[in-house]
Amino acid sequence: MLSSDLSLLVSQGRYAEARRIVEHTPARLVDQALTASVLERTGAHKESRELALTLLRSRTTTYAQRCVCQTVIGLVCCYEANVETGLEHLREAARTAKQSRDLLLDCWARLRLFTHECDYVAPETLSTSISELRADVIRSGDAHLLAGLHVLLARIEAKRGLLQSAEKHCMTAFALLTPFPNRSLEAQCENTVCVILALQSRFKEAARHAVKGKQLAEESGV
Repeated sequence: MLSSDLSLLVSQGRYAEARRIVEHTPARLVDQALTASVLERTGAHKESRELALTLLRSRTTTYAQRCVCQTVIGLVCCYEANVETGLEHLREAARTAKQSRDLLLDCWARLRLFTHECDYVAPETLSTSISELRADVIRSGDAHLLAGLHVLLARIEAKRGLLQSAEKHCMTAFALLTPFPNRSLEAQCENTVCVILALQSRFKEAARHAVKGKQLAEESGV
């Protein structure tokens, strides 16, 4: 029951509440890969990496758990500005997810990898194409995954100066998240809209989204 409660909170982006469950529950009663992910999301980077490395050394760790562990290590490395190592771990997470034959896991792994690669590598060296990723995300039918993709597309369009298109992607993400809330994704979307509006000199509107984004991030615990 505790593992299902933890999974539900994570799916809703409520990491602070998930962290409280992790801290007050015996390790044997919860998925330790999920625990590592919650620790990483809430800033406990050293603990999350140590747990992920321990799980990767175990022969009983599943493909799905290995994917989560590689993602945790990759994100921590990127946070510490060790980008090359971080991207390699995220690529390994994507390779492992593919082996699991789990479409949702595969799409999330590629989405995280694409998000970070877009910031650091040349377009011709990306590990996956956005069109392939989009097709698989649509096939998954998962609202959170679709919203995450639209937030990514909004950022890409904003970097290209296509601000109206970027704003439309954010509005689509908001629409997807209204019936299926996820505090972390909502915070990302609010912050992305804030930047888009600021680039259009719509500062009062941008400020409102900044305040809302901060509130959502605090609720999420990220």
